Amino acid sequence: MKHRSLFRFLCSSVLFLYVSSTAQAGQVITPDDRTWAKEALSRQTQPAAAESSKSIAILNFHNRTGQKRLDALQKGLALLVINDLAKIDSVTVIERTKMQAVIDAMQTGTGGSGLLDDSAALTAGKALQAYYMVNGAVTEGALEQLEASAALIDVPFGNRIDLPTSAGPEQEFYRIQKDVTFHVIDALNIYLPPQLRRSLEVPSSASTTALLAFFLGVDHSDHGEYRQAAEMYTRALAEDPTLDLAREALQELEDLNLLAVAVEAPVTEEPEPIPAPQEKSEMSTGMKTGLAVAAVAGGVALLAAAGGGGSGGGDDTPPPPANDNPTVAIDQTNVTCGEDAVVFTFSEPMDTRFGYAESSDSSFTVNGSWLDVQHYRASWSGLDTFCSDTDAPESVRLTLTNFQAEDGAPLSGQTSFTLEFEDMTL
Repeated sequence: MKHRSLFRFLCSSVLFLYVSSTAQAGQVITPDDRTWAKEALSRQTQPAAAESSKSIAILNFHNRTGQKRLDALQKGLALLVINDLAKIDSVTVIERTKMQAVIDAMQTGTGGSGLLDDSAALTAGKALQAYYMVNGAVTEGALEQLEASAALIDVPFGNRIDLPTSAGPEQEFYRIQKDVTFHVIDALNIYLPPQLRRSLEVPSSASTTALLAFFLGVDHSDHGEYRQAAEMYTRALAEDPTLDLAREALQELEDLNLLAVAVEAPVTEEPEPIPAPQEKSEMSTGMKTGLAVAAVAGGVALLAAAGGGGSGGGDDTPPPPANDNPTVAIDQTNVTCGEDAVVFTFSEPMDTRFGYAESSDSSFTVNGSWLDVQHYRASWSGLDTFCSDTDAPESVRLTLTNFQAEDGAPLSGQTSFTLEFEDMTL
């Protein structure tokens, strides 16, 4: 009996390590994943309470907006929350591909809808050995806003905790997603160091159009339609070259040699365009060109949606060339260690929602604030003890992280600056 108990424990431990090894392993569901999912469902193992009380699986969100073009948010919202939580060492996040494989097995289909009610979510949670599950929905709110509601489900006991609702305009979907992430973190009572919190606040992309294209690529990949997935990832990167998740997913398809054998699914009817989110613009007339995403039958088409006050139609006017990326300069590099400040001047207006200055020495704490859209101030004070230490460095390096222009262009050129301390005898 002791040997049998030990065997069960080892099997359970191997299963837990398998599903939680890394939540960022990739977006391709492998045949091994699907075989494992069927076996996991047949075992229906319970999570090991001691070592997995912070293990969590994020289920796909239900699209209840009544707009089919937003179906891509179902897997996409879950994917981004998973990606955020995977950066927290104290949380074990179940891989998205393992979660999807289990749901597909429950729905007896490859790349199924991936939508479960709370009862079915408990079944999936036990198979995944997740202590917690997050299940939720995206709905239409007031003033043409989107709302994301979610609940934290305790798998062993089936308890449900409703999380605060997150809302915002469609073109700022990234804000909604970040709200969901931090609601989950708060519900789990997880402490975040300031630096990690700032990192989690940075969106994967501020472009809803790019994110929708990426999400559609993930859905194609789940269905084994790898060529279409690659096309969507490429479109996403065309909209936002900084969307690393799309770049990594595209590279994964190439590394696994899936594009060489992929067969493009036929488009059997003329797809209807799905317009991209309406972006605010100061132009009252003229042509506005945007990316539109349309899903139909076995294929997805990306169309250029045109609108505005022009006449004649059918105009193939190319989009304006992209602006040069912004650069930055610093006002001084010789500073006082105990208390001082530097000001960074940018070559063009910046999006003040993003960016922070990070010191190379964790003991040298820097506070950042925007003076205006082209000037950012990094200051420090009260560091007399640090500076008077005989082992204190004679300089530190400040690095500007995640800064971008108002049009989304990332900061280029020199982004790190060495500050030399003028006087270390305080």
